[in-house]
Amino acid sequence: MNLELLALGGVIFWVIIGIASLIIVAAIEGNEEKSKPGLAIGIFVIVTLIFLIFGDLWGYVTADWKRVVGFIFGYFAAGALWSLPKCYCMLRGVREQLHEMKDAFREEKDIPADSPIPEEHIVKWENRVNNSNLRDEYGVEYDRENKKIIAPRFRKYRGKLLMWACLWPWSLVWTFIRHPVLWGIELVIDWMQGLYQRMSDAMFSGFNDEE
Repeated sequence: MNLELLALGGVIFWVIIGIASLIIVAAIEGNEEKSKPGLAIGIFVIVTLIFLIFGDLWGYVTADWKRVVGFIFGYFAAGALWSLPKCYCMLRGVREQLHEMKDAFREEKDIPADSPIPEEHIVKWENRVNNSNLRDEYGVEYDRENKKIIAPRFRKYRGKLLMWACLWPWSLVWTFIRHPVLWGIELVIDWMQGLYQRMSDAMFSGFNDEE
């Protein structure tokens, strides 16, 4: 049964695409800890089947199947390429989280900045790392015997890479919308923090010299 309401390019088509896109973006580009690859790919498959079965997508496929095969190949090839910078950004983010965790641990234990974790705090540092979300999400662990961090393991995040490869148009668009906005916000926050700190330093610069 072919429903004209589901014709490609029609109003209902764009409504469904819009709703599905919002769900997909929320599932793949939200909080890394709460990303849902299964939900995102499931929505993509369901919407595709809806237009194949009830819309006129199947007509386009049968009319020029060679072009469709080429499109599918190109689509996933582009997705595989897009997963490379996404993986790099993800791993860099994990590294930054580890740095923040280590800095917070040093401050909590009164350990000088940029110094190694003292032997008496090694067990607590190991527990801090191994009980964090980084272990569950990426397989990051602290190896006490060799005193080093075990890098993220592919088997832990391969679902994310598959998700980005399959749904790369949504991931790409949202990445280029989100990152400049976040960069701008962080720039303003850093500038304001510097301004406030300079104001504080100026206000108390001669305090200790006062009689």
